[in-house]
Parts: sequence; structure tokens; C-alpha cells
Amino acid sequence: YFIAIEHTKNKFDKFWNRYLSHKSPDNLLPIHANAISWVTHFIAPESIDKIFILYPNPNPKKKDLNKRWHAMPFMQKLIQVLKPNGEIEIATNMEWYAHEAIDYLKNDFKMSLINHKTLDKNITNYRTHFESKYIKSGNVCHNMLFSR
Repeated sequence: YFIAIEHTKNKFDKFWNRYLSHKSPDNLLPIHANAISWVTHFIAPESIDKIFILYPNPNPKKKDLNKRWHAMPFMQKLIQVLKPNGEIEIATNMEWYAHEAIDYLKNDFKMSLINHKTLDKNITNYRTHFESKYIKSGNVCHNMLFSR
């Protein structure tokens, strides 16, 4: 069962249309909300097997570090909602972001890095439209898997 949370109206509307065109799968719950508020109010501690953060806005300016998922205090809440041995999977097309996320999750949040692999033009099974766009345009994407 998947819960997909999107904050921006434009991206959620596109997702909602794809959801409807795929006959509204029963194992998917689309949520149009701020993920921080929604998770805080509706997800119990140690109740989630896996969290995916796929191609988040990297907020590349130095002053915007606190807007990056791995550097937010909210990351502690995400870790708390994971079951023991639960996982967080992060994907990005920014190498610097991948290395920074690894550093924060390992050192600040004491998560174990299980796997860090790169995705390139050799893959064809894309998880998101962003992943498809980035790989088709020649970007190397990074996929990191962490365990609680």
C-alpha cells in the first residue's frame, strides 16, 4: 500500500489525472497536502515500512540547506514513523545532493547506508517522470537506500 503526498497543486493535478487514467489503483492513496503536516498528524510511530523521497527540489543555495529533506529537523519524525529496520530511499540527479544526503543520514541521523547506486541510460523501468526525463537527457541519477 502506497501513500503519495504532493504539495504543489500543478504536480498533484498531473498525478491525479494519471491516477484516474490508471483506474485508480486500490493500493495507492494520493494526498494533496504538505507532507510535513500530513505525516505529523496522520502517521503513527513505527508504522511505515519504507519512505521514498524521489527527486525532491534540491534547494541548491547554501542559505536553503534547511529546506533539503535530509537537513530538516522533520527527518527525525520520518525516522520515528519507520518500523524497526524500516527504510528511506532517496533519489536525485544531483551528485552533490546525494553525497550531502548520505553524510546527513549517516552522521546526524545515525541511519545505515544499505546501497548507493547510480542509474543511467541503461535502465528503462522509470519510477517517476522526473527520473525518465533526467536519464533520457543524459543525467546520471543517484539512488540511496538507508535503514533505521
